[in-house]
Order: sequence, then C-alpha cells, then structure tokens
Amino acid sequence: MPIYAQFYDDTFQEKVLDINYVWEYTDFEDFQLKYGFNDTGEYAKWVAFACYLEGIGVLLKRGLIDASMVDDLMSGMITHFWDKYKPLIMESRTSLNWSIYAEYVEYLYNEITRIAAKG
Repeated sequence: MPIYAQFYDDTFQEKVLDINYVWEYTDFEDFQLKYGFNDTGEYAKWVAFACYLEGIGVLLKRGLIDASMVDDLMSGMITHFWDKYKPLIMESRTSLNWSIYAEYVEYLYNEITRIAAKG
C-alpha cells in the first residue's frame, strides 16, 4: 500500500490530472512543442508519472506486487495513460533510438488489460 499512498499527495494528483485529462497533443512534434524538452517544468510532470508507472511495471514483472491489486487500484489511470501516450512513446523509441523506452509501462498496460479481459 505505500505505493498507492502516492495518490494521496496533492502534487502527484495535479500531475496526473494535467497529463491525463488536460493536456492535448496531435503528434510527437506537437507534444514536444507544448510539453517536451523545451518546457522542463511540464516535461518533468510527464516524466515523473511515466517513471512511477515504469516502477509499478517492474515490481509487477518481478512478482513483488500483486497484479490484481494493481488492477483494482490503478487500472483506469494506467490504461488511460497508455492509450493517450502510446503514439508518443512509440515515436520516442524511434527518435531517441531507445527501443526499451517505457517498456515496463507497456508491460504494465498489457498485464492490466489481460486481467480485465478475464473479468
């Protein structure tokens, strides 16, 4: 549960709400102009949340956290994040020449959707 305690933090919630529900972008270039490297304050929000999800994905992959608990507590924000940012992540893998960029975010998404499909 300490991992979930992050959700009680107002600053964390502001980041999540911004990147998941306020931010809009049309493509990789548009994202970079609005929220990317040129605006480190905004980009830091995205990186902080993506790294949080990456960490959850690593813990899940290594069997250190229960997948059904993650599904129960966080599935909505995980799937929303991946659905919204998958094109950006895939383009980042190419443009940064970093094939494993956000690999555990993707793993996390795949595991959560697999659980949801089981019902």
